[in-house]
Amino acid sequence: MPTMRYKILGQSCPANTANVTLYNVPASTNTIISTLSICNLSAVNKTYNVAAVPSGETINLKHMIASNAAVAAFDSIALTIGMALGANDTIVVAAIDANNVAFTIFGTEIT
Repeated sequence: MPTMRYKILGQSCPANTANVTLYNVPASTNTIISTLSICNLSAVNKTYNVAAVPSGETINLKHMIASNAAVAAFDSIALTIGMALGANDTIVVAAIDANNVAFTIFGTEIT
């Protein structure tokens, strides 16, 4: 019988505009992403990217879930995704304007 673990899968507050791996599905594991929270910690509007990258692929425009999406000053957005990921699939994020954008992803790992 599979084991299901409900948990915070990843958290990051990138310090620059580079893509950052928020979550990588462990080997021999499937994951259901339930919610992704994006929190702007600054007094100015920020933009962000989110991508779901299948195992073995390099990030590409086709992987984008959100591209140059806006989050208002001192505001948060929760994306309810309900996405299934397989082993070694990755969620990648970037704060386009750098700094002060926090990402948290919640879901279920199934082994």
